[in-house]
This record gives sequence, structure tokens and C-alpha cells, in this order.
Amino acid sequence: MARKSIVDLAYDVLEENHRPMHYRKIAQEITKIKNIKGENPHHAVNAVMGADRRFIRYQRGIWGLVKWKYREANLPYTLTSYCLHNGTIFLTNYLKPYFAWHRNDEPVQVSFIDSDGEEIRVEVDYQKKLISGFKEWFQKRSLKVNDT
Repeated sequence: MARKSIVDLAYDVLEENHRPMHYRKIAQEITKIKNIKGENPHHAVNAVMGADRRFIRYQRGIWGLVKWKYREANLPYTLTSYCLHNGTIFLTNYLKPYFAWHRNDEPVQVSFIDSDGEEIRVEVDYQKKLISGFKEWFQKRSLKVNDT
């Protein structure tokens, strides 16, 4: 584990604890595994998590994993014929707060977990205001217009 980067170790610490943590506590756990250079190692940990898309700030100083955010969310959405045909859903004002952490030009891959626990890998394009990659899942569920 000592060969892993600080950011990968931070990810591992959060995964092992299964809950959001303060960056000072994360740094404390990492220093048990790897020496972090510098007078204030917790600052380095906080900085690398802020630059990595796998992490999300829940509160000031409290970090969690982006994938947890989606598992906690219940996002009902009424399907249109366009959505079913293209395998997309629109990134509406209702859904935007769940993706506010991602507002750059690059689409990002995320996972949705349905009510049966099935993982659906999709792409969020904040610029186009679309989430795409649901087509097979829509077909598998035999979903129709106005289904939620």
C-alpha cells in the first residue's frame, strides 16, 4: 500500500470506513501507512481530494465519495418518448443539484443503482444537459412513455 498515491490512499480510507470523514482524520489514517512530506500533511490530503472527481465535499472539511451521493439519492423521473428512443434523461433543474460538482466541458461517467441494486453506468454531460446510457436498461425493463 505504501506505493499508492495519497489520493488513492484517501479513497481507500473512505472506502474502508464507509462514511464521510474530516480531511484531518483521513490524513491521520494515511500517515499510519505512508509518510506524507510537509509540515501539515492534512493540507496535502485536502488539496488532492479537492482535485479528484471521485471525492465530494459534504460539508466544510468533510469528504466522501461521489458514488455514495448517488446511492443515497432517490431520483424519480417521468420518461418521454425521446428519452426512451435515445436512452437518455434530461438534466433538469430538479436533477442538476445532484451534479453541481461537475460543471466543466468534459462529460463524466457515473453509476446509478436501481431499486433492485443493478448498477447502470451512464455519462453525465452538464453542457448538453443530458444523462445518457440508459437505453439497454429501459429496454430490459420494458419501460414506456410516462413510466417513472
